Amino acid sequence: MALPRPLTQRQVRGLMMHLPLPVARYLLLLQEYKRLPHLANPVTFNEKINYRIVHDRRPMLAMASSKVASKEYVAGLGTGVHVPTTYWNGVDLREIDGMTVPTSWVLKASHRSRRLVHGEAGTIDVGALDVDVDEWLVDREYLDDRLWGYREARKELLLEERVGSPEEFPDDLKFFVFDGRVEMIQVDHGRRGAHTRNLYSADWTPLRWNYTRPTGPVQPAPANLDRLLDAAGRIGAGWDFVRVDLYNLTDQIVFGEMTAYPGAGVSPWPYELDRFIGGKWTLPGRSVLAGPAA
Repeated sequence: MALPRPLTQRQVRGLMMHLPLPVARYLLLLQEYKRLPHLANPVTFNEKINYRIVHDRRPMLAMASSKVASKEYVAGLGTGVHVPTTYWNGVDLREIDGMTVPTSWVLKASHRSRRLVHGEAGTIDVGALDVDVDEWLVDREYLDDRLWGYREARKELLLEERVGSPEEFPDDLKFFVFDGRVEMIQVDHGRRGAHTRNLYSADWTPLRWNYTRPTGPVQPAPANLDRLLDAAGRIGAGWDFVRVDLYNLTDQIVFGEMTAYPGAGVSPWPYELDRFIGGKWTLPGRSVLAGPAA
């Protein structure tokens, strides 16, 4: 009689997500970091993300989890940041068949990551697109990780103006914003080739840590760093923490997205970085949060 195959890590994680949420997230952190997590009184950045996952039910999390809604939010702030033009959003791709788009474009799932198709200016032939609409509309971030904001976000597709090209993508600047203050900037370079990652403080001092990707050469601070910091801070105002992603092009600063749950709370950060950035985050009291664990 053959012995049953051991469960994969993904299968174990899937089973854990059926447990009560505080238990599931505790076990997930224990599995990922091999140390006892502190979720009642979190200290590290990832522990605090998990505190948010378990306890925080503010509507702003759903807004940030929708690319469409977050674009609408940023466009209404008047920060001077360019928000890529939305050509269409909805759930029925037949609505864009034969549509003429004036720029290169990207079609993506508004409430998910890594679901996108690129195209060039001209008329769209939906039949030529490699899009499984039913799969793209699945609530994957909630089903896999129990991220409440994604469960509440609008489930739709987004056709928008493309930043960069499939061959050459501009540096992705990710601003970690706490109570309107930028405390760390993550710069991802060469995302469609030799992908490197550097971490800087708000004054562009290189930080000694890194994760997942190799460290690239230290770049000079952008000439418009003050404008970038101001834009990220204004977008992140009113949040105890949010990550604001921007692109710094020659003639404009372009909005990318807002992220309330970076790495789904299990980013593979060195412990020293996790604790250092965690110390920048003052969590709101439970009375501020809109609902109990779910």
